[in-house]
Parts: sequence; C-alpha cells; structure tokens
Amino acid sequence: IISLGRGFFELEFKNSHDLGVVLAAGPWSLDPCFLRMSLWKPDFNPRNRKNTFAQVWLPILELPKEY
Repeated sequence: IISLGRGFFELEFKNSHDLGVVLAAGPWSLDPCFLRMSLWKPDFNPRNRKNTFAQVWLPILELPKEY
C-alpha cells in the first residue's frame, strides 16, 4: 500500500483474480462513508481530485508482523 496523498492510496495485487474479487466486492459502506476502489489511470493526480475522507482501520490479511 502506497500513500499518494490527500486520502488516495495505490494497492498492488499478486494476480488479476484477487484484483477482480476486490473490485467486484466494493464499494464498502463504512457508515457514514464509503470506500471506493478503481483501476489506475496513467494521468491520475491526487492534487486535481476533490475527495472526502474518513480515517478507518482495515484488516489486511496475511500481512507479515514486521509491517
């Protein structure tokens, strides 16, 4: 997970199947907000995007303890 600033993050998946599962499952309700994921666009710039955000805790399965 790489922070891009302004509440945007870049995630890398091991394979296209896992990516497809995550994209198909969302958006997620984080009452009262939503978490939405989308495919990367080469011209994406977080400074040009308006965004609302909420601080959340997410479980990341199988992440080594040193992280």
